Amino acid sequence: MRIRRINIGIVSVIVVSSLMLICYMALGHASLPNTLAPENGPVTIRVQTDKSLYTLQEIVEVKLYLINHENETINLTGGITISYWFINSEGEGLGRIKSQWLVKEYPIVLPPQGEILFETYEWSQKIPVITDSGYSWTDAGPGIYTIKVTVKSSAGTSNSEITIEIKG
Repeated sequence: MRIRRINIGIVSVIVVSSLMLICYMALGHASLPNTLAPENGPVTIRVQTDKSLYTLQEIVEVKLYLINHENETINLTGGITISYWFINSEGEGLGRIKSQWLVKEYPIVLPPQGEILFETYEWSQKIPVITDSGYSWTDAGPGIYTIKVTVKSSAGTSNSEITIEIKG
């Protein structure tokens, strides 16, 4: 009987966590600000795409660079959270396409006044659609999109964005 209660408790936690995630995605992207948050650390980021104009369903290559503005080496420790948001030309957040917490081989060493390519993300032009039963993915249509990336690390929080166009 005790094992059954524990199993029910675990299932309940999973269901509640999933519902919270779905609510966060549904409500969180609707209030996504169009302005960049102020920097609060010596490390910033830069986002770059392989080009600015794409055809439908073409892979969009997004490169994320970490930049050290200090005159000394910075070692990032503890983990990095990266979120990729996509915003349409009306300023509506389409959702967080990718979010991850990374623990790389540490420390990540940023040379003085230097910049490193941290990761390359390939966006398949899929955006999340929230439904009553969860969410699914659909193709982004033609239009102008802003890709906003937020990175949180031991050096603080940094944001960067870039605009692309998808032609039909």
